[in-house]
Amino acid sequence: MSSTRVVVVEDEPDTQSLIALVLEGQGHEVLVADTGTEGLRLIEEHAPDLVTLDLNLPDMDGTEVCRQVRAGHRAMVLMITARQDDVADLVDEDGGAHDYLSKPVQVKELRARAAALVARLTSDEAADQPGDGAADGTPAEPGTGSRVVELGGDLVVDPVEGRARLGGASLPLTPVEVSVLGALAQRPDETWSRQELAAAVWSGEFVESDYLVDVAVGGIRTKLRRAGSRARWIDAVDGSSYVLRRQPAAGA
Repeated sequence: MSSTRVVVVEDEPDTQSLIALVLEGQGHEVLVADTGTEGLRLIEEHAPDLVTLDLNLPDMDGTEVCRQVRAGHRAMVLMITARQDDVADLVDEDGGAHDYLSKPVQVKELRARAAALVARLTSDEAADQPGDGAADGTPAEPGTGSRVVELGGDLVVDPVEGRARLGGASLPLTPVEVSVLGALAQRPDETWSRQELAAAVWSGEFVESDYLVDVAVGGIRTKLRRAGSRARWIDAVDGSSYVLRRQPAAGA
């Protein structure tokens, strides 16, 4: 298996060393940068597969670095942040990260998320074909009680067929995104914790499913916007739960 290249953009020396050591231990080639400017230079020169990116950098905001990476490079972006509020929004915008990791960095989580993102890059580059969600975990088959749900604003979710439509047009959701949206749609206007969604979506025990719920929600939000919706369909509640609105607020 060929080596994967990673650029670590982090200005805290201890955190930078920890991330680099863990990723090198996974067999990745690792380059490090202390600033956003240096990180962008390394990314331009070395075309990495993965970028770990501190949200708070000394010379520029990590979200701006992320936007530039997403605009011109194939790399997956793992945002590292000490923020605890609205962290899911970091993966929500078109130019946002693919995933996030909270500080202090936990070695087990870093390994799992880095591995999932590198595998996801391969899946994404193979195009959105059914079944390509293996890198994100295999979603469970929809239950026999699943049903088509029509929501205000012309959003239709069909968990059995694994589809969602907005205004009659299909949304290009991944299998995991369809499963998460399908679960939420069975109880619109009710709050689901990450753990409840993970249990509804993934069969068996899948250690990474908890944070993958956040990634899936971010992907759903982004694709709804790209399809022309300006409504806020899925709200985060207390930073740990989600609710799908039957009648979303316009322009949210």
